[in-house]
Amino acid sequence: MRHLLPGSQKLNDPKILPVYVVSLEQDIKRRAILKEQFPLFYDQFIRIKAIDGRKLSADEYFNKILPFFKKYNRPMSPAELGATLSHIQALEDFLKTNAAFALILEDDVLGSDENIRAIQSMASFLPAQSVLLCGLQYNDSISKFRRGKKVKSLPLYKISTFSHPYVWGSYAYVVTRFSAQHILDKHRSTLVLSDKYDYFMDANMELYVTIQLQHPENRELSNIQGDRDKIQVPKKSFLQKI
Repeated sequence: MRHLLPGSQKLNDPKILPVYVVSLEQDIKRRAILKEQFPLFYDQFIRIKAIDGRKLSADEYFNKILPFFKKYNRPMSPAELGATLSHIQALEDFLKTNAAFALILEDDVLGSDENIRAIQSMASFLPAQSVLLCGLQYNDSISKFRRGKKVKSLPLYKISTFSHPYVWGSYAYVVTRFSAQHILDKHRSTLVLSDKYDYFMDANMELYVTIQLQHPENRELSNIQGDRDKIQVPKKSFLQKI
């Protein structure tokens, strides 16, 4: 895994799909596992030095999460804030290149070189105003997206607007230049969770999913999920709401 400068010739080729990996400095073991899973692509991965939200000062933490708390009536945990800031850095770094698309990964993602190749082949078919999720979190299944529409000739599903609030996880996704800038603009309006897709996907945006990469099912291994489980308010089902 290496750090490529924005002016790198490789990233100035719009046909190249750069792969950014969000990883804390101390998570050496996770990166070693990544190298085992992706032996052909690992040296091309671009590491984003993740921000550890637990190390932010109290003032910085509260100032950054206050708009989110006012909007959603729940705090953003330190791990969630760190993830959001790290994903923002990945999007900003991508937009400094000439690449048309980028794949953003978290360092606990599960997959293979073949999965990366498949994602590369799909990226060029994405509309500019879209985000492609490259897997579903934990025990979700494609059956939850019955309201989604299968894309002809590609293993993609277009997720209906109705389903956006029930889609989460930012461990593997593809953005276009338009959607990356759109997400950054939405964060500048209100800094939210990195996987707040119902906030990002407004009327001008489309959300797609393909089952290529996975996330560990052991929730204890995820700093973000550990924090999220502690503060998450149980959601009512759609039927309960009506």
